Amino acid sequence: MARKPATWYIATPADGIIEISRQAGTPVNLAASVGQVIDHPNPCANLWFDETRFSYFRMVKRVGEALEDTSIWPVTWPIRLWIVEPLGETGNWSQRHYPYRLLAHQIRVLEETDAHLALGAGGRDVCPGPTHPVRDETGRSPVWTPTSAYRPPSDSVHSH
Repeated sequence: MARKPATWYIATPADGIIEISRQAGTPVNLAASVGQVIDHPNPCANLWFDETRFSYFRMVKRVGEALEDTSIWPVTWPIRLWIVEPLGETGNWSQRHYPYRLLAHQIRVLEETDAHLALGAGGRDVCPGPTHPVRDETGRSPVWTPTSAYRPPSDSVHSH
C-alpha cells in the first residue's frame, strides 16, 4: 500500500504575505498565487544552513507548528493557513530534531485551508471567531494571544 504524501503548511497574516519575506524586503503573496509555482526570490547558497532573514520557504507537516517561526508577532487573528507542495530540492536542519519541518526554494500553493487548525485540535474553542479579517470599532485587527481567548467565569471573581 502506498503511503499518503505529507501535507505541508505555511501560515501568513491576513493579507496572505509570508511575514519573513515582507521583513526581508521581498514580499511573497501566497493569496495571489493559489495554483501557481513560486520560486524563492533570493534563495540561499549554503543549502539549508543559511540563516539570513528569508533564504528559503519554511513549511511544516504538523499543522499545530505552523505559527512557530513565522515572525508574525504579536500574532493577530485571523491568520491564514496555506497548503503548499514543495518542489525541487528540499532539506531541513536535522531529520532527527526537525522531522516535521521542510525547507525549499520552490513551492506550489495548492489551497487555503481552515486557519483554526494552526491552533490545534480545539482551535475553534481557543479562538472561535471567523477565519477572515475582522476589525474592531477603530478599524484595527484585534491582537490574539493564547490568553486573550480565555475569559474566567464571572463567579470566579470575588469582591472583598
